Amino acid sequence: FQNVSPVAIILCATTILSVTDTRPNKPGWHLQMSLSPFTLADGSYVLGDNGNTSGGKAEMVIAENKDNEAKVTEIARVRDNGNAVTVKNMAPGGSNWSLGTEEMQTQAFMSIQKTPSVRTGQYRSTVTWTLSDAPMP
Repeated sequence: FQNVSPVAIILCATTILSVTDTRPNKPGWHLQMSLSPFTLADGSYVLGDNGNTSGGKAEMVIAENKDNEAKVTEIARVRDNGNAVTVKNMAPGGSNWSLGTEEMQTQAFMSIQKTPSVRTGQYRSTVTWTLSDAPMP
């Protein structure tokens, strides 16, 4: 992560992800996430390839719920196709936000669609977080 002061992405033990906006005018911000296509470690094959290397067969769902509560709130749903998905849009006047706190448990679920071909091996993907210093239009 690249630290862009005074707005920063912070990872720590009790909080999975935190954005702190210390700007006095609080103009808003938005955080996006993208996931690159799952590819064999040697780069020779993209999951579900069949001639298409754009990915999209795997999906990660980020959700959170309060301790001892059954209700789960979906935060974002991201496919492995490189397209950015908004995780949080903070309107003007808002400032700080955290994903995962002592009272909120964050979970990530991964699913993979059926694919007509598959190759054994280790697959890799890259998660990219983008923090912009303005709210979404």
